[in-house]
Amino acid sequence: MTTFGLHCSHEKSQLFLDKVSFLGHIIRPGQILPDLKKIACVEQFPIPTCSQQLHSFLGLINYLRDFVPNLATHTAVLHAALPPNTAVEKAYYKAVKMHKGHLPDGWTGWTWSFGPAEQAAFEAVRCAVSTVPCLTVINYDAVKAGTQQVFLFTDASNTGTGAWIGVGTSHDSA
Repeated sequence: MTTFGLHCSHEKSQLFLDKVSFLGHIIRPGQILPDLKKIACVEQFPIPTCSQQLHSFLGLINYLRDFVPNLATHTAVLHAALPPNTAVEKAYYKAVKMHKGHLPDGWTGWTWSFGPAEQAAFEAVRCAVSTVPCLTVINYDAVKAGTQQVFLFTDASNTGTGAWIGVGTSHDSA
């Protein structure tokens, strides 16, 4: 390591661990799981009252996207509640601020709206995150031996696209 200019701190080094927390993930032999702190943050996230809070929630959820099936379908409604761009969003909040919390008469631009559909999508995402599976590493030796097969699953709709790789003895068990 020193040949290449890399140094290691003995105080910070941890060797021979069964699991490691790394960049918001828990890594165990053959498995990757989301950090439980991130899941707790999602479960405790308050219902957004403005677009900035919704942006924060979607950013947090995006970090867990590899673990949540059909996430794009759930978040499509939430993304639709956001303004089309930051200029529109800034104009909206500037107008609200100038008129002491209200929009001026005749306002025709984007407005913040978080109704029942958005509320249901928000709750669906929180529920989906609370039951995330762990990701496992493919056992290539079993695939080479023919005891397991690798399956590629894909799907697309008007609200999202997705794919995942499954391993098992059949399409149904993958």
